[in-house]
Amino acid sequence: MGDLGRSSSNQNGTIEGLSRVMKIAIISPDYPSESYSSFSFVHARAKLYKKKQNKVKVFILHDYDLTYNFEGITVHKTSSISFLVKIREFEPDVIAVHYPTFKNIPFIRKLDYAKVAWIHGHEILWTLDLMSSKNSLDWIKKRLVLFPRELYQICLMRTFLQEIEHCVFVSNWLLHAAKRHSFSSIDNAVVIPNPVDTQLFSYQVPQNIRNGISVRSMERMVYGLDVAIKAFAKFDKGSLAIYGKGRFFNKFKKLARKLESNTTIHFDHINHDRLPELYHQYGFFVAPSRRETQGLAMCEAMACGLPVVASKVGGIPEFVQDGVDGYLVPKNDPNALQEAIARLLSDREKYYEMSRNARSRIESICDAKFITEQELDIMKKVQSGSF
Repeated sequence: MGDLGRSSSNQNGTIEGLSRVMKIAIISPDYPSESYSSFSFVHARAKLYKKKQNKVKVFILHDYDLTYNFEGITVHKTSSISFLVKIREFEPDVIAVHYPTFKNIPFIRKLDYAKVAWIHGHEILWTLDLMSSKNSLDWIKKRLVLFPRELYQICLMRTFLQEIEHCVFVSNWLLHAAKRHSFSSIDNAVVIPNPVDTQLFSYQVPQNIRNGISVRSMERMVYGLDVAIKAFAKFDKGSLAIYGKGRFFNKFKKLARKLESNTTIHFDHINHDRLPELYHQYGFFVAPSRRETQGLAMCEAMACGLPVVASKVGGIPEFVQDGVDGYLVPKNDPNALQEAIARLLSDREKYYEMSRNARSRIESICDAKFITEQELDIMKKVQSGSF
């Protein structure tokens, strides 16, 4: 357990359990649409499962009923009244639970199907230290309101993970952090990174090497976009483009203007299938997160050949090798981030070596070609009672 990208194979080198097509019900708190990009890591899996000829539907506990199709995946947003009914009508072989929460766990427990849970981070980690606050009073209010909710969520997760047949964590760091935060051993766990479709995210030799990119939600400060903006203040060696949506968009725009940062901020939702084309227009990826369990957008950019400059936090060092396919810097340090970017751009020969290494790194540890098979193999074994 805990080896990134290691697959489970039989003597013929094939992954067990892939000969049988499954009906997979994915349960998630949310899902992307034409105008919304959150939970793209769940959508990436759904597409890969479907590509393997499995039947996939997504179910979301919601305030009202709405069914839509997004890039070939049927999504049911359903009220509590019809949530269980819709899933039972689908008659899945297995339920893949992503990001279980105190809202949907009570309903999931009522479903008598094989289940595998994917843990992505915040659902089992204390986040009080990372909340954005306008002032001291706001800081106190948020903690008074959210502390009981987070305590309930983590206690609920602790018992839920003991009940579930198997659970998957996307990085070793996340698994160890979850054990600390939940005071639980979590013995039924395996580490499998989020998959990267290396056919979709194809390699191209970067042309605009001085143009950096970051594709992140602007809804939360945890991704450190303010640090990136500060790093590019009056920086003439390269530029940064940020793509995303969220409530801090105007705040980031004002900060960029105030600091004369060489940063362009796009309030834009980029569909998953359009991301490779976007990445091919840039030369490096910036990920100054304050906490990160893996960084799927970062890994997808690496698959396209973009070296990374990122914070040395969370699971990032499991994917980015400092000085090999990118540079790692302390979090909340715009000066260190700027220096690393300048170092990346100062040696063209080293840059192109890092570009090739970035692609190779992703192919070796989270290529969808074997990660998807690992996940499907786990679901089949859980469904058949082999675990």
